[in-house]
This record gives sequence, C-alpha cells and structure tokens, in this order.
Amino acid sequence: MPNADHANLQDLLIVEYEDIRNGRDVRGMFLSMDLGVNLHSVPHDEVLAVFAIGYPTFAREADITYDEDGIIKSWSPLSRWVKLYLKVDRPALLDTENRIPMIQDDRADQQTIDPDGMSGSPVFFIGKTPEHDAYFGFAGMITSARDRRYMVYDGNILKSIIDGYIDDEVC
Repeated sequence: MPNADHANLQDLLIVEYEDIRNGRDVRGMFLSMDLGVNLHSVPHDEVLAVFAIGYPTFAREADITYDEDGIIKSWSPLSRWVKLYLKVDRPALLDTENRIPMIQDDRADQQTIDPDGMSGSPVFFIGKTPEHDAYFGFAGMITSARDRRYMVYDGNILKSIIDGYIDDEVC
C-alpha cells in the first residue's frame, strides 16, 4: 500500500543501464559510491562541505546554423557545469515536504545564481573522521529552488527507494 506521507516522492525515475551498450563498456561513465554514506549516517560535525554539480539554464548555449530555406543544418549545444556550495537549513514556510532545505553556503563567497535547470542535480558532501580520514558522501538530489534556497531529496530516502527497487527485482 502506498505511503500517503510520501506521495510527493512519486516523480522519481530509476533507470538501469546494461554494462555493455552498443559493444562499449559504459561502467566507467557512472560514479560508483556507497549511498549508505549520507547525511543521516554520518555525524553532523564531520561534514566539511556540501555541494551540488549541475547544468543551470543560464550556462547553456547552442551554435545553430541554418540553410537558405531556414532549416537547421547543424546544432552544437554547449553546457557549462556549475558547482554550488550549500548548507543544511531549518525548514521554513512554503518548503516542500520530504526534502532537506539547503541554502547557498556564505563561506563559499559565490554569487546567487538563477536556479532554473538545477533540478535533478546530485548533492554530495566531503566529510572527515576524527582520525582525519576524508570521505565522500551522497546528500541527495535537488528537486526545486527559489533564490538561494534549494529543496533536496534526502539521500537516505533515495537509498531506501533504490534498495526497494533492487529487492523487488531480485524476488
């Protein structure tokens, strides 16, 4: 039975790729990481930096050439990625439920960007143990934003959804 409290998580799409596509091994094109290393599984004081990497609309352009009839002859898109430093914030009015509210981290001294196009961007973090060992973690995925405030699917919830998908596939 679907959980009514998680109804707004239904826009997730899980895609599975074969290791070999068109005779080419694509495993090296995907990031392999332990989704269990997320903001719920590590001590808060170990998290040093949280960041998203995405392709916002303002950082995209295209070189288009037309023939004499006005029909596109060639189209060469160019997308530039943006790294955005974030930090967890307290929930506020109008925040989407089942999301981690994050704001741009002032320590990064970065400009406010137009967040259009950042939806779907992964959010990672760097942590450091008391023994000074660094590690990489998955905080979640951006779903929506306004101004400097980003709503992020919780990496722990995404892990449980993916684990459920894998468990269902095995049965």
